[in-house]
Amino acid sequence: MTQYSYPDDDGSVGNWTASTGTDRWEMINDDQASLDNSDYISSTAGGGDTNPDQIVVTLTDISTPEDRDDHYIKYRVKGGGGMMGSTPTFQVELMEGATVHKSDTKSDVGGSFEDVSITISSGDAGDISDYSALTIRMTRGAGGGAGGEDIYVSHIYLQCNDAASSRSAAPLVMNHFRKMRSN
Repeated sequence: MTQYSYPDDDGSVGNWTASTGTDRWEMINDDQASLDNSDYISSTAGGGDTNPDQIVVTLTDISTPEDRDDHYIKYRVKGGGGMMGSTPTFQVELMEGATVHKSDTKSDVGGSFEDVSITISSGDAGDISDYSALTIRMTRGAGGGAGGEDIYVSHIYLQCNDAASSRSAAPLVMNHFRKMRSN
């Protein structure tokens, strides 16, 4: 089985805006059955703006996976060209407190929504100590100064293996031991 961890609250939001309402996390927490681009968050570099723009969202709690393989951050993103025709970079970071477990920067953001999957190595996933304390930080790269460089995100989530089994091996071992003693 697979576990999914979706945005469940806004942390710091920078200058990111929601397509409707004020809760940015609600725009990007679509579950697998309802992925669409009708709601999203966006960040635009205004004229003369050469600063990056960050947003942090908290993720729903999930259990520690049985193993640390098959961890992914999946998201859907598009860019809008600025006055000079360029789109900014888009960086995604999986964090636990101040620790960055995975960072990936997409420099070729297209003009239509596209699905992106970031593989988290088993080594990076192995460094996660509390799956209930994870956040995702997204950064629109610095604008070129001419203005109008946009990033739009319609969903983002963490996907990993199912939780470790809580079934104890002790009864099995004890039964085996009893059988050995009776022979």
